[in-house]
Amino acid sequence: MADAAQASGAAPRLKGRYTPEQALQLLLAGSGLAYRRTADGAYIIYPAPPLAPSEPDNPVSLPELLVTARSQNSDIPRTQDDIQPYKVWTSRDLATSHVDTLDDFFRERLSSNAQPRAAIQDPVNQNGSSRSEIDMRGMGSSQTLVLIDGRRLPSLPSIDNAFLQSDISGVPLSAIDRIEVLTATSGGVYGAGAVAGAVNIVLKRDYRGADLAVTYGDTSRFDAATKRVDGRIGFTPDGGRTDVMVAFSDFRGADLRVGERDYPAKARARRYANDRKSFLADSPGLSAADVAKIDLQFAPGLITPWANLVTRESSSSALLSVRHRFGPSVEAYLDGLALRSEGRSYTPAGRYIGVPVSALANGYSTLDQAVEQRSRTATTRTTAGLIIDLPAAWKLNADYTAGEAEVRGSANYHDQPGSFGSYVQSNSFRVISARLAGSVADLPGGPLTLSLLAEDRREHVPAATVKDYNLFFWDGMPYGVTQTLRSYYAEARAPLIPRDDGPRLLSGLELQLAVRHEAMRAVLPANRDDLLFANDDPVDDHQTAPVYTLGLRVFPMPDVMLRASLATGVVPPAIAQLARATMRYSASEGTGGVAWNYQFGVHSSDPKRRGALIGSEQPLLATFGGSPTAERARSVSVGLVATPRAAPGLRFSIDYTRIVKTREPVIISGGGAQYFLDHEALYPERVIRAPLTDADRARGYTAGVVTSLDTSAFSIGETISEAVDFQFDYRIATRKAGDLRFSSSVTWQPLLRRHVEPYNETLNAVGDDLEPLAWRGTASAEWSRGPWLLGLAADFYDHYRVARLGEAKFRADQWIRFQGSDRIASQIYFDLVGAYRFDRPPMALARSMEVRFGVRNVLDRDAPVVANEYGMGYSPFADPRGRRFDLTLLSRF
Repeated sequence: MADAAQASGAAPRLKGRYTPEQALQLLLAGSGLAYRRTADGAYIIYPAPPLAPSEPDNPVSLPELLVTARSQNSDIPRTQDDIQPYKVWTSRDLATSHVDTLDDFFRERLSSNAQPRAAIQDPVNQNGSSRSEIDMRGMGSSQTLVLIDGRRLPSLPSIDNAFLQSDISGVPLSAIDRIEVLTATSGGVYGAGAVAGAVNIVLKRDYRGADLAVTYGDTSRFDAATKRVDGRIGFTPDGGRTDVMVAFSDFRGADLRVGERDYPAKARARRYANDRKSFLADSPGLSAADVAKIDLQFAPGLITPWANLVTRESSSSALLSVRHRFGPSVEAYLDGLALRSEGRSYTPAGRYIGVPVSALANGYSTLDQAVEQRSRTATTRTTAGLIIDLPAAWKLNADYTAGEAEVRGSANYHDQPGSFGSYVQSNSFRVISARLAGSVADLPGGPLTLSLLAEDRREHVPAATVKDYNLFFWDGMPYGVTQTLRSYYAEARAPLIPRDDGPRLLSGLELQLAVRHEAMRAVLPANRDDLLFANDDPVDDHQTAPVYTLGLRVFPMPDVMLRASLATGVVPPAIAQLARATMRYSASEGTGGVAWNYQFGVHSSDPKRRGALIGSEQPLLATFGGSPTAERARSVSVGLVATPRAAPGLRFSIDYTRIVKTREPVIISGGGAQYFLDHEALYPERVIRAPLTDADRARGYTAGVVTSLDTSAFSIGETISEAVDFQFDYRIATRKAGDLRFSSSVTWQPLLRRHVEPYNETLNAVGDDLEPLAWRGTASAEWSRGPWLLGLAADFYDHYRVARLGEAKFRADQWIRFQGSDRIASQIYFDLVGAYRFDRPPMALARSMEVRFGVRNVLDRDAPVVANEYGMGYSPFADPRGRRFDLTLLSRF
């Protein structure tokens, strides 16, 4: 131990079989001490520099919950030097980001996240919601799994019969210890849903003391103030046998109104300037003479001036952690969290960018047509369990988890409460699980570890409570569904060859194998009341899927690590895909409604019977609905990590990942009967006819009457993603000038190809509107010395096309004319951060105090104006609020 190495407090209790590096990492965590290994194999403990020490060569390969009392994370700790390509952020990274919510952090700092628009940037289509959404590689948010402490949260129930990604927008950044993000398929490790990747948020649990942080922020125009309070207290009531921690957070955001920014007005003016003819045609009732009466450039009042550009959001959270030790071998814990996020928006009855006819009278649309929309999501989860030490350093963990996710929505005219309606939907959630982990054998490179898991999970969504059916459930009323999953998992880590011994090319060889058996079941009742979600009989769908993750890493050179992995994944069929019905249809009866007749009635004529309407000669059996087949995925990842000894503190990695997802449900041509009649030769099993009669031949018919028609979905869709992720970190520690840290994370995604029509050309979606960008990245530089910290960060977004994937050509051409270009220019935004720590604060009660200051978009760069009608007049990668400031005062007691 170095002379200057000292720390107060005791090291955590540690029991098991570990390598020296693994044990020291756990024993010194949070102590302010670090270690290094000398050339002759000795270990020296010394005061840690302000920057975090390097990760050990062999991270602990057992569930963190079973290894140390400092965490409730039930997963194996993952690092950036793991076998699969992980990105890891620490609490320091989160503190210096100065974002409002965790959703903001992932949209800005996770370069593989292709979610282009936050919910608060889309007040109309998101119904005032402020929920989070992570979309890795652009494959859809349902393909990215989100965990907290290695455990799932209740899925959000939706009004279109889907289990949506869990909402984490209420998780306060101050409560997070670290975030582990995997950017590849890993069904073997995480189970169903981890197709495009997984996000594990590890919370701070072990804490004694108290701290309180107050944050205030606003724009440089002082028109969108934000406020936040975060607090935490931890104590032991019985001398260390019991640890209790309670944390809370409350965030109040501010909306941004149309009258406070001119993006819609600029978009309107651009459309008129670039294509006056189409602009007038696209604004019914408006003539060229009328346009002369309106200032299109600076007239936000063309729509309600207090309509929202950004939804007003708020969130709150409460966390509880209790651990009690019953002697040396048994420990009990209770872990609870409650999250709430809420949004409110005012939206016009008309369009944001078009010109309503009412504007001709006085320049304003009528205020009484503004709609107030409110949305709230509330998520709770409580886990109680035991940890038992077993012989041979094995450990057993058994726990029970219960929770609920509730979604509430309402809409009203702003001056008429209750004028539209409201709904409430909930999802009750419970999980029973048992984990067993330990060391199996000693291998040359370290212990062979094995982790086992058996889990039974159930989610139940009862029928929603709805007022005004047509407003919220125009796509079909959910009648209550239950989804269960039983999972059996095993993960082994085998360090076969030590890094300092054996063949050079195989030095440090370590293998990883994780396998799971997923037994999925979904139950939903019979429902013949709704066309789009009808099914003849109660559905009880059973499916099983084995999935695996296989990987290795090796150190062919002292400073270079190579890694590769192969993994599979599975996504259970969406509830809507399980709905399937066969109904008798007769054109003369016409009892199916407008949508029914559109699919099977007056618009469906038989080309082999001289245009006769199907169902007009005799009734037929019509089948429609989804495809109950589970989607499958396979990914390959290959990477290199370099840590040159000539430049201590430097780390660079490059990882290539290819994901292929198959068996996606595809409803061809919207499920319309006419398409199948016109292309009967391609789908002979879908169009069934009676034999051709002599009477038919006499009429010139070439085929018998249609007796059965099946337009249900096919499981033929395919999505292929290819991406390369770059990471760069360089830490430089000096004695006098302070410490420097440079970091960057960049993603290049050249391919996202979707095959959704069996006989049509596949399309690459990269670079289209609302699709993944070809290049996206973030970079930062920090300087710290003693109590001071200064940093500068930059976020880069590549250019993208104005039109959307699959847009009709005439519509795409119109958007290009309106914009005056076929693409939106690339964007870069800079943030500035600073902090100062008072080790002897002026407040006598506080043992330390810290002041943090941040400036978002420090150059106050405007967002690019977007002239299509889909958005709010600006690029969703930008923040329309412009330059923003925030100040945090953190006191520790």
